[in-house]
Amino acid sequence: MAWTDKGNLASRDDLSLALPSAIDEFLVSGGDGRLALSEACENAYGCTPFPAQGLIDFASSTASSISPEGYARARTVREELLTASLKLGPDRACEEAVTAARIALLDRLDLKDTGTEVVFSASGTDAQLQTLYLVRMLHPGRLATVIVGADQTGSGTAHTARGCHFSQTTSTGAAVEKGARIAGLEDTEAFEVGFRGPNGDFRTTAQMDEAVRKAVELALSSHDHVLLQAMEASKFGWKAPSDALLDDIANRFPGRVQIVADACQLRTSRARLKALLSKGMLVLVTGSKFFTGPAFSGALLVPRRQAAMLAHTSAPAGLLPGYATRFDWPEQWIGLRNRFSHRFNFGQWLRWEAALEEMRLYYAVPRDFRDHVVQVFREEMQILTGASPRLGFLEGGADFAPSEPTIFPLRLIKDGDSLQAQACAEIYRAMRRDISACSASMTESDLLRLPCQIGQPVALAEGKAALRFSLSARIVRDCWSPDPARAERNINALRDDLSIAVRKLDLLVDLYPDFPKASA
Repeated sequence: MAWTDKGNLASRDDLSLALPSAIDEFLVSGGDGRLALSEACENAYGCTPFPAQGLIDFASSTASSISPEGYARARTVREELLTASLKLGPDRACEEAVTAARIALLDRLDLKDTGTEVVFSASGTDAQLQTLYLVRMLHPGRLATVIVGADQTGSGTAHTARGCHFSQTTSTGAAVEKGARIAGLEDTEAFEVGFRGPNGDFRTTAQMDEAVRKAVELALSSHDHVLLQAMEASKFGWKAPSDALLDDIANRFPGRVQIVADACQLRTSRARLKALLSKGMLVLVTGSKFFTGPAFSGALLVPRRQAAMLAHTSAPAGLLPGYATRFDWPEQWIGLRNRFSHRFNFGQWLRWEAALEEMRLYYAVPRDFRDHVVQVFREEMQILTGASPRLGFLEGGADFAPSEPTIFPLRLIKDGDSLQAQACAEIYRAMRRDISACSASMTESDLLRLPCQIGQPVALAEGKAALRFSLSARIVRDCWSPDPARAERNINALRDDLSIAVRKLDLLVDLYPDFPKASA
């Protein structure tokens, strides 16, 4: 993008040149290769940078296309930024725009008076690298990471946990070697603890706690410090380890273990986020999962004590190249900010603005109604899944699931056995497509014609996988109306959409492998 390293664009016309002319292009800028669009104008997750028409969408555990409201917000703030640049100059205008986004995020999450600071990033994966970078700054010496729920976190975590590049390009467009070590993070060692044990079965809470405890102790035996990434909501919505174990580790190893809670799904209450931060935990979040902002938008929430330390820390030069700009860090972190490029990541900021609009709309819905929709969704998923011999909930893992789940992982069953991951991937892609020609039945053809989006496959034992139906903030607020009759009609429409998507999935399992395959 046409922004100089000194950020010295001086006019609205100059700033206009720095912004892609089309808002769609703007929304997919400032990220890694996963944002690249196919000929169908879809990113790696099948999502568009403009509102998708006629799509039944239960895919928020993976990613979502932008909503009409988010899209309108993006257009509005883009114009506001251009106008502000006339008065303030582009550099100051961008600074104030991202500062306003920080304040808005803290306000949406009810964290404004907690002393929490926000570090923005292009994705949750980028935020993991920023976390590693900050912990390394605060705790010099040999550092190890312990990743809890490593089999249900983002694919890039296997790289970021070791201080390695997770893609061929960075969010600032730098070409890198995937898997290669990042300067300054070369000696980071990673220890992984999955929800599945060595035999492939899901652990119990006690087994998970014991495995995490041993991993932390092993890491500390050969390292000065440990970054423990606790799973607050996994790809299945699961949490581990127990709060009791986290408290015990924090008490036993003060100053040696920094806990970061992976809440990237943001299926976590605001009270819970506040409690985590009050215990000194860092918290990873995104606006692009539960809240259905456009992919990708990541952030790291930094508690008061660590934020105060970082405000007086000078960062060494050359670390974390290509993964941040000075605008990502709080404005008072001067010593750190000065080590980074003055380029402003327009796309990242714009995606967050769209996500913040989703948050505003969601929290405007009364709490009791939000809870009601969660209950309706759960009950419908239980009824629809229970009625199908080809769909089934997972066995095991109940210890880690929340009492009010919003992600429902399903096994696909054919000839009495769960389908392999490759078959699940083919069915996942077919859900979005019109494959009505595969059925002679008029009723089935009408069903197979409708595009449905659900969560990507997640690996299970023995090469199998599960697909996911996910409730989102957008679904909740689309159901809401102050008119009870209209709200009930909206909820019935949600029931209808769920029925269509589950029945289409059921039909695809029945037809598999006898339908045309889409390219990956």
